[in-house]
Amino acid sequence: ALNWLSKTFRICHIQISPYNLQANRVVEHQHFDVREVLVKSCGGEASKWSEVAPVVFWAERVMIHKATGFSPFYMAHTFHTLTHNGVKPRLPFDIAEVTFLAPFEAEFYSMTELITHHACQLQKHPEDLTCIHDLILKS
Repeated sequence: ALNWLSKTFRICHIQISPYNLQANRVVEHQHFDVREVLVKSCGGEASKWSEVAPVVFWAERVMIHKATGFSPFYMAHTFHTLTHNGVKPRLPFDIAEVTFLAPFEAEFYSMTELITHHACQLQKHPEDLTCIHDLILKS
């Protein structure tokens, strides 16, 4: 299997130290959260994870995390941009207004539940646009 992956996708196997629970806890915990969000966003049908993965990853990357007070998008792009040219990057639209308008008391939910909620809202976005488009054509 490794030879096939290496030839087909140029994915090479590398040697790393054996699994160390304490050293890998932060990364593995995040992977667990993403897995839980994928399953919840699929409505329990884990086989449909690939259909919801894009919105789950997008929601996870733009959501502000409690531990840092910043979204991963902000940490990855804004600090570098602000230090080099003083311009703060903008997302394609205002997330607070466009995607997360449903009533949801964020302070009462875990990060996994928040990301799941936002990913489910993002999945409905194309349906909402189609509905709005139809309403505009009717009016």
